[in-house]
Amino acid sequence: MNTMEKGFAVTDGRDNIVRVLEVIHGKSLPRLVDELPVDHRTYFDDHFPEILHGFIECVSAIRFLHDHGEKHGDIRRDHILIDSNSGAYRWIDFDYNYRHRENIFGYDLFGLAIF
Repeated sequence: MNTMEKGFAVTDGRDNIVRVLEVIHGKSLPRLVDELPVDHRTYFDDHFPEILHGFIECVSAIRFLHDHGEKHGDIRRDHILIDSNSGAYRWIDFDYNYRHRENIFGYDLFGLAIF
């Protein structure tokens, strides 16, 4: 899953680069889990492995950002959407990206820790 290449760039009338993002049609991760019509054992045996795999892919995408000096800034379970077309787990809402004096990845790491 390549979470960094969604959307495309265009140039406006003043030569500014404007990023155009794709709309992701799908459910959030907690909604997907909440709406599964199964008991806990069935969830754990039949659904959890695939959900965990998708989540690990999302964490890998955050690592990619951190390795390149960027951050998401607002990590929460409901900021992962499962694309109804591809089944890919995709991060949304990259809007809490300001500079602070401590570890710049602190909010990302805190968000992952409270999952």
